[in-house]
Formats: sequence, structure tokens, C-alpha cells
Amino acid sequence: MSNLLDHGGGNVATVTSVIERANANAVSYQAISPQVASLFLGLIIVVLLVAIYADDRQRRRSVFQVLTALGDTPGRAALTTCTQTTLLALVGGAIGWILACISLPTVSRWVAAFFEQRWNQVEWTAVSIAALATLVMITLGGIVSAGVTVLSQKHQKRAHSEGLSPRVLLIVGIAGAVATLLLIVSRQLLIFPLGHRVAMIVGALSIPALAYALTLFTRKRKVTARLGNRLQQLTLGALAIVFALNYYGALYASGVADWSNWLGRQINGEESYLQVTSATEQAVDNLLERLPQLKPRTAVFGDVSTNEQMFRITDSKGTQCFKTAKSVDDCPQSNLDFVYVASGGLVDKSFINHAPKSYVTNKGAVTLIGIGITGSTITKMSTVEGLIGDRNLENNILSGLVISPDSPLLKQLGVKKPQSYTAIITGFAALPDEVQDEIRANLLIQAPFATITDSEDPQVRQIRAQAVARQLLAVIVSGAILLTLAAALVSNQQIERRLIELTGGGSKIKVRLVKSLLISYTVSVACAVILGRLAAMDRVPFIRLNSAVSHDYGLVWTIGLSSLLFLIPALVIAIRSSNTIPLTGSPKSPNNP
Repeated sequence: MSNLLDHGGGNVATVTSVIERANANAVSYQAISPQVASLFLGLIIVVLLVAIYADDRQRRRSVFQVLTALGDTPGRAALTTCTQTTLLALVGGAIGWILACISLPTVSRWVAAFFEQRWNQVEWTAVSIAALATLVMITLGGIVSAGVTVLSQKHQKRAHSEGLSPRVLLIVGIAGAVATLLLIVSRQLLIFPLGHRVAMIVGALSIPALAYALTLFTRKRKVTARLGNRLQQLTLGALAIVFALNYYGALYASGVADWSNWLGRQINGEESYLQVTSATEQAVDNLLERLPQLKPRTAVFGDVSTNEQMFRITDSKGTQCFKTAKSVDDCPQSNLDFVYVASGGLVDKSFINHAPKSYVTNKGAVTLIGIGITGSTITKMSTVEGLIGDRNLENNILSGLVISPDSPLLKQLGVKKPQSYTAIITGFAALPDEVQDEIRANLLIQAPFATITDSEDPQVRQIRAQAVARQLLAVIVSGAILLTLAAALVSNQQIERRLIELTGGGSKIKVRLVKSLLISYTVSVACAVILGRLAAMDRVPFIRLNSAVSHDYGLVWTIGLSSLLFLIPALVIAIRSSNTIPLTGSPKSPNNP
């Protein structure tokens, strides 16, 4: 049978083929593509491994020195010093694997519902591969850490100041910050359409450097400034990643919010709606009979047309053009809008004898034209009087001239009965989920050829969830990077911190040692989020105030600012005691406290 149906190039839709096509198209509905997810998973693992081994660096160096002094070979001594940290990390990874296996069946259902998806089962193979890869990376991290310990012992010279000078960083930062702003403005002015993307790269390379340089210039105590300047290159590289992630997250979230808010607020005073166009009268009647609770929030309009012509209204400029035009094509710049007949018994009754305000003259009249179905020729032109201009009829959903079902205009136009209907259900998102599903199912059965526009359809909610997912990903990675940098810097300063404690120094001095990092991180996150939000705009802020298009970017883009909460654990890392680290790098004893 399949072979017979395939004859002529056709394909048979089987269960297997449908599943294969669905799987092929599934990537477009995922919150984050598998490739991007794998990239950021690897990035998070690397960051955590650096944090684990960097935090234990000074202890390993001390133990390594003792073992080599006792006659152990450098390689064996390095492996011995790293074994404890590696085993603890492996045990933690194994526990995490077990907890993932226990929690995934429950958590996956919640996550799937958040992204408007249905996950039939957990991919245990993928989970096991990810867990094994993590354990392997932990083991490799231990081996690399052992090698770094040996190499660092051979090169014991410690530079108190490394990398670029504050003056160079300041020049690069100022120039890059100005270039970032100019690139964003160039995109808003449509001079360089990709300006907002290039601005992300330029800003990532310059704004953290500018913040870092300013902290060094403003430090009164040069000693703490030099100590805080350690690991400069690592810090600036990591903060560039932080800036890029938060910039992109804010940019994407702002764009999604602007689009979804515009889509949902097409009808003045309503947050959501469902529109059904090209529906039959029977389909609309059946829907309202099945769900009578929808009548107080439903408007039904019939299309005013005949088999030979359709009718539209035009504004004053279009009227002047159509007076001499023979076809609609002769007036390509003229505005046209629909002509509807209201049902008269629902919400639509409040719009009877109303028309868009921009179309109605001061005398309450509007120009109506007839357009031939076949050749788009102008078949009729007349004036409809006694109308009220209504701004609520100037949108992409609810618009046009609305007349009553007993209007004499219908007889004049030769319209006996509308050929199709448009139904608008306002406040659709406020209805219970089961009622929404019942409405959609009923329309799919009763009006299979109708067009349904839903401001709260699953695809819109999926995109909103994707915006949140990208923001949360940026927050998690940014926080992990900050804590890693803080742990690495504190470990690098252990000897100096021990001296501070022995001389009675308090927590304020310890905080000064990481002040450059904390301030640079704060400025990078704040600037990235703000610039990402500004880059989503289609105009230069505070200049084109009289723009005809209004935008609502929501507050989802501010989620990125929650990355600043990781400053709290970073401060805890900075002020913790260093009593476990011997000053001389040798074991503690009664004679060597």
C-alpha cells in the first residue's frame, strides 16, 4: 500500500515518519539548543574545577614543599598533595549524580511545563554520559593541578604586579566604552544593523578593563592595590565572559518582552485576547452555546462584502487619491481599513457606528470605497455619516468601521449576510487553562480553516521561558566565575593574609585585597544589563520622545542584576580566616605556630 501511495513522488505519513519529523523540528522549540547547552555546561564545569583546585592551592604548595624536603620526588609529591582534593571532588560528583537520578523524574516535569513542553521520559543515557564526563574532567583537573604545582615550584618568583599597567587599561577602557555606545546608537539609527552585536564584543573587552583601572587609580594604599592586581589577565578575561553573557541575556529578554507585550496589548485596556478570523457563523454560534460564560468578553463581527466586491474605508488623504483612481494599485500609499457588521448582542455593541479616529472627519464622516474581487478596481465610492471617532479601533486586532446589523447601509451595498466572521475573546489569559484548551479544541473542530491569533499561545510562552532561561544561565555562570576568581585570588594572597592576621589586621584590610575584583564585577554586570536593555530599543533614548510606536520592555531583563547577589559569598571568601595556612609553608608544630 505504501508503494502504491508513494507512486508519483508522494510520501505516506506514518507514525514513524511523523515522529522523525517532529524530532527534527524539536530543536527550534528548545529553550537552549543542545550545542549551546553543552558549551555552557562545559564552561560551568571548568569554572567549578578551577575554583576547587585554586582554593586549595596554597595548602598543596605547603605540603609539596614538606614532601620534597623529606626526599620524595616532585611528581609523586605533587600527586600526593592533589589526591585529597581530587577524591573529595569525585565523591561530591558521585553524590550529585545520585541526587540527579533521584530528582530528575520529578524536576523534569516541572521544567517541561515551564517551557510549554512535554517530556515523555528522562534520557538516562545522556545523564550518565554527562555525569561520567564530569568525573573524568575532575580527574583530569587533579592531574593538571599536580603538574601546575611542580611547575610553580620551579618558577617561585612571584610578581606583585602583572599584566597591563593601569594607564593602558584606562585608555583601552575609555576608548572601548565610547565605541560600544556609538555602535549601539548606530544600530538604533539603522546605520549599522549589527552594531548591537559588535557592541557586545567591544564592551566585553573594554568596560571591565575600565572599571578595573579606575579601582587601581583610586586606591589610596598602593600596597593593597598591588596585591589586588594579581591575576589581572585571568580576571579581565573572566569578566569579559560575564559582560557578554549578561548583555546578551538582557538584550534577548528585552526584545522578547517588547514583542510579547505588543502582541498581548493590541486591544486597549486588555492584557490578552484570542482572535478567530474567517470563521463560519455556525462555528461561532456553537462555541458560544458550548461555553456561554464567554459572552460577556466576546465580540463578533461579520465581514461586509459580496461575491463581486469587498468594502473598505479610507482616510482623508486616501479620499483625494481615490477620487481619480480606477484601481487600488493607483493609490499604493493610501490607508485602508475593514468594514464590519456587529452582532449587536455582545461586547461588539459598544463599537456600533464607531470608526478609527484617524479616519473620521470633524463632521463625523468617513469615505467608503468598493473594490472588485477580481481586478481590484474601484467600483463604488460613498460617504458614511454620523460616526464617532474611536482610538480603540486603531490596532491590528480590533479595527475598522463597525455598523449595526439593521443598518440601511447594508442594503445599499447589497450585503444580505456576512460571508465570514471574526470573533475576539478578550482577557483570554485570565481564563482557566482547561477552558482555554477547550476553546482551542472546539475551534479546531468547528472551524478548521479559520485563522487563530492567540497572544498567549504555547509558542509565545515558550519564547518567554527561553528569555528567562538565558537570563538564569547568565546569572549562574557569572556567579560561578566570581566565586572562582575570589577563591583563586584569596589563595594567591594567603601568605600576605596570614601576615595581616598575625599583625592584628581586621576584615576591612582583607576586603581591600579583593576590592578591584568586586567593583569590576559589579560594574561589568550592571553595565552589561543596562546596555543590553538599551540595545534592544529602536530609537536613541531621550531624543526621539514623540515616537509614534510605544514599547514595553517589561522587567525580565533585570533578572541579570541578581548576579550581584554572589557578591555576598565572595565577601565571605575574602574575609575568612587563614589560620590553616602556615606562614613559612611548613607544618605547624609547638615551636612553629
